[in-house]
Amino acid sequence: MHVRHSPQGAAGGAPDKPKKLQVIPVTSSSIVVLWGKPSADDEVDHYFVYMENEDREDTTDVRYFVWEGLTACKNYTVGVRAVSAQGDVSEPALGEAVTEIEAPPAPQNLHVVSFTSTSIMLTCDNPDTLCDIDRISITWASQQSVRREVQAHSNILTISPLMPNTTYNITIAASNCAGVGPVASITQTTASDSLPVMPRMINSIFSQPAAHHRISSPKESAPLPSRSAGLHPTQTLCTI
Repeated sequence: MHVRHSPQGAAGGAPDKPKKLQVIPVTSSSIVVLWGKPSADDEVDHYFVYMENEDREDTTDVRYFVWEGLTACKNYTVGVRAVSAQGDVSEPALGEAVTEIEAPPAPQNLHVVSFTSTSIMLTCDNPDTLCDIDRISITWASQQSVRREVQAHSNILTISPLMPNTTYNITIAASNCAGVGPVASITQTTASDSLPVMPRMINSIFSQPAAHHRISSPKESAPLPSRSAGLHPTQTLCTI
């Protein structure tokens, strides 16, 4: 946007900046922006609204605007400028808000690392979200067994004890205060003997070393890291 530099508030010059700007989160993907007229003496033709550090801008002739299609749990800084009929533009009124939380998407890149006749080791990446994740749940079942569910405290984990030569359907999902997200799923058949099997397709995940730790009891377990900490597929190993 081309800004004409004219004396602010002067006759025929740029208007004062809009007053009492409010930026209000509405949903996880939308915010509404409200503001007051710059001054009783300023003649405003329209307003230029934009987001800092985002490729988003628009104009409006009313004193509100709704931004949609935003990312959940993200902080947005919004600016509003008053524009006169001559094209003179005011200084910006600025405000910011964080969009509402939403249930996390499914964990990504779920893979089987290795398996034996009685266990399956898996890994996955964190859901692609800025929102906090309260917990990650993993469930598994076969046609011969009942469904089991436990809380995972790492994104690399082992489920056991399992039956030899048995196909298991495994799902993993993340959740927070907004709800449970969609699941990532995988099917794996255990080995018929006690030798571990390592699928070729996921050998690359061992490019970095990682220690193998057993999950502590629920009372001793640390809370799942927030989005600011994040998890890494090679950060820790845990056994369920």
